[in-house]
Parts: sequence; C-alpha cells; structure tokens
Amino acid sequence: MRRCCVVVLAGALALTGCSSASKPKAATPASPATASSPSPMTSGEPTPEPSGSSTPSAGVTVVQTQTVTTAISKTGRIALGISAIEVRGKLAVVDVNFSVDLPDKSADQTFTLFELNGNSFIEPNLIDTINLKRYATVSDTLGHSLSSGDLARVTNGRTTATSFTFAAPPVDVKSLDFHLGKFPPFRDVPVTH
Repeated sequence: MRRCCVVVLAGALALTGCSSASKPKAATPASPATASSPSPMTSGEPTPEPSGSSTPSAGVTVVQTQTVTTAISKTGRIALGISAIEVRGKLAVVDVNFSVDLPDKSADQTFTLFELNGNSFIEPNLIDTINLKRYATVSDTLGHSLSSGDLARVTNGRTTATSFTFAAPPVDVKSLDFHLGKFPPFRDVPVTH
C-alpha cells in the first residue's frame, strides 16, 4: 500500500512539473514601478527612440530607450534599450540591451541584473492594458525561466544583450507595456506578428 502511494505521489509531482531543481517563486507579486511611485533606480519615463535605430554592439534593433540610476553606484547610469516584441509561433520574445556606465566602479567589473535592480528580483512582465492581461516569462518543464534571469551578468563599460520569452499575445494585440523590476516600464512597445 505504501509503495503504491509513493508511486502515485511521484507521478502526480511529475505531471505538475514539480522538481527539486525548480527555481523558487517569490512570495509576493511584483509591483511595477510607475511615474507616480518613484524608485531609487529611476530617472524618469522611457524616452522613445525612432523605430529602426540600433545598438550595433549587442545586435538588437532598439525601439525605446531609457536611462536610469542604480543603488549600487552614486554617479553611475544604466541605459536600457528594448526591441519590439517579436512573436514566434506561440512565444513572444523581448530583447533588452543593458549599457552599464558606473564610473565609481572598476572597469570591466560585472554585476547581476538582481544587483542592478537594487538586490531585487527583476520579474519581467508584459502588460496588455487594453485586454487587462499580464504575461509572465515562460518556463521549461523543470521550472526554469526561458529568460536571461536575475543572475545574468552585465559588465561595466559594455553593452550586454538579454532576452525574455513570454506566451504570445493574440494577433489583434499591437502593443504591450514591458515591466522589468524597479526600472520604469516601457510603454506601448510594438508587437510584431
């Protein structure tokens, strides 16, 4: 009888995708940063950049940029550049460049996105403000996010490309807001189908 219960329990855990290697989830949902709730990391709303401009060093076609401060540097800035949201079948991919310029830190020093986000999880989300839906990053069968994640490393003085994968929005959705931790949200990012 015990052996049967153990086998049934193991099978149930396998079907639900539970794994001892899965990443623990945050206890509370992310609260996106907005212009009305200032963050120690922000220096304002994103500045739209003309479509088709690019940051050659990271190979991402940037549609919006923003420059923010970070709690780990008194004088430094981080420039973020976001691509259009590209739908690929049932998935949507967002590429983000991080250009880190922290003059009070050593050249070529590396930081995680967790550190740049004020030692907080980045918890990327896409928000559909028309249909009132939130898209979190997609995970594989082991529970690992199909994204660059909190431990992705960026180097001071360089541009680093990161990637985040979500479930694709419906075909009629033309733009979404992109939220990334304490950074100000990117508003109305175009969706390409």
